[in-house]
Amino acid sequence: SIRTFVLRGLPNISTLQLNSGSFYETRTISINDLSLNRLAIGDNRFVRVRELVVNGLSELESIAIGSNSFRLSGNESSDGLLRITNCHKLESIVLGDGSFGDYKQVELDNLRRLQSVSFGANCFKYASSLLLNELTGLRTLLRFFTSLLFHQLFCNGSILFPLVQLRFLSFNHFH
Repeated sequence: SIRTFVLRGLPNISTLQLNSGSFYETRTISINDLSLNRLAIGDNRFVRVRELVVNGLSELESIAIGSNSFRLSGNESSDGLLRITNCHKLESIVLGDGSFGDYKQVELDNLRRLQSVSFGANCFKYASSLLLNELTGLRTLLRFFTSLLFHQLFCNGSILFPLVQLRFLSFNHFH
């Protein structure tokens, strides 16, 4: 079984479709230095993956992940990392309800063209560390506060949140 899946340095790949059944035992997915334009993952995918790293995708414009993906259970866990870095054309990130719900760490770094982030309800429900850095183009955070993410971070965890250009925050469904 594949425990770690790494894609790196494949400049001619523009589309990537991964079916979670092929990676049932995979714990880490690392996607580096590809020419993808869009990364799209459906609902209920990669529930055993504990680390998703997307780094250096120079042509990537959007990331869309459906509901309840990258979530082992609805309970708190001691691990889980989503890291998206150095994707210089990335403009939007959309995560469906419940995805990454039991992950502990979120890192969005050096995404200067990122304009919009939408996290569904209960994304990062148990997060204790959030890094949002070098997001100078960020204008919109939608449904970002719908989970317990910020309650956990402000009460128990660490947060780095330098958003200079932010023009719109949505507090819909804040609990």
